[in-house]
This record gives sequence, C-alpha cells and structure tokens, in this order.
Amino acid sequence: MTSQLTLPVGLSDSASFDNFHAPDNAPAVAAVTALARSQENASVLLQGASGTGKTHLAWAACRLARKLGKPALYVPMRSPELALSLLQDLPMEALVCVDDLESLAGNRDLQGRLFSLAEHINHASALQILYTTATSVRFLDVSLADLVSRLGAVPGHELKPLEDSQKSEALKLRAAARGLTISDEAVEYMLRHTPRDTHALFALLDQLDRASLAAQRRVTLPLVRDVVKPTSS
Repeated sequence: MTSQLTLPVGLSDSASFDNFHAPDNAPAVAAVTALARSQENASVLLQGASGTGKTHLAWAACRLARKLGKPALYVPMRSPELALSLLQDLPMEALVCVDDLESLAGNRDLQGRLFSLAEHINHASALQILYTTATSVRFLDVSLADLVSRLGAVPGHELKPLEDSQKSEALKLRAAARGLTISDEAVEYMLRHTPRDTHALFALLDQLDRASLAAQRRVTLPLVRDVVKPTSS
C-alpha cells in the first residue's frame, strides 16, 4: 500500500484541524482526530449538508495520519473511476477517507468495492475508515443491502452548519492562516451581499487573496466592494 495522499484539485488552504472552526461540532472533530491517530481497526461516519466541512475534515485526517507516519488515502466517491482505482488494492494498515457516499447511487461496481473495504476491516491489523455522507445512511440509494447494513453499524456524528457569527470567525481564521487580515466591516459586507454558504464564502476569500496580491492592497472594505458582486440578502 502506497502512502501517497490523493487529494482532488482545488484545495486552496492546507486543511487541518487547527483551521476548522466549528464549535458546535467538537465531538465530531474529536472522533475524526482520534481516528487519524488510531493504530487499531476503527470506523467513523460523518453526516452533514454541503458546506458543513466533511471534506475538510477528511483532508485534515489524511494529513494528520501522514504526519504521524501512517499511510492515508483520500477516496472521492464523486469521481467513480478514480474511486474504483484507489480501492483496487485495499490497505491492511492505513487510514482510508471515503468522501461523499451519496455518489454510490446506481454504481454497483463501486458499491461492491466499498463493501469489500468494509469487510476488510475485520481482517486488517490496523485499518481506519472515515466515511462522509450528505444524507442519512438509510436514505442512500444503494442496492447492496449488506453494504447498507455495514454502514449503518458505523458510529456516526452529524455536522451542524455554522451560524453567521461562526462563519465570520471561520473567515477570519482562514484568512489568518494565509497571512491576511480582514476587518469586521469587510466580513460583515461579505455575509450581507454574497451567498452565505461556506463554499461560496471561502471561494470569495480565495478571490480576495488573489486580488489583494495583484493590486498590492490589503483586504479592506473598499477592496471587498470592488470584488464582490452584491446579491439580494
């Protein structure tokens, strides 16, 4: 098993547990952190809507495991061919992060391969599996009943979305991680005039970072106004 960490394109920041701001999700973060550090067979399932940080935590877990010298594999189920390839040689001692279980719908080959992974944990000496899903396991469009049963038995944690005040803190934390200082007024403007989901907000922060660098300007309210195309609240 290679220790290569497979990450999809588009990871702007170095996703870590340190820059994951979600006070209400502390139990889930603790469970994923423990899984990444574990040397024993274990599984954890994260459920949450888009933008709650499932992929961020999967990346963070992989990076922590690799930092500790353990092989880690990120498997994006939304890319079926890649996922099938990655699951071809199942690891015996590794952390495997399976992201977006809802993408299993209609793909029996992928469902079968994932069931093999779930079964594999009973025979491995130190295999940890992190699953993420946007919906409850019982609502997954999966035809393989044994897989649904296996997934249903995995200890689960539901990720709660951030409140606007928490999104403000998350933006500041993400900005600070890349050496940016962003004012309260600029953050308030972003929350008032742009979509409030975290994907859109963090993508806008990426855009502001590039604009700041290109114009040699700090991320101030005037710069945010120049970049943001206001939408109705």
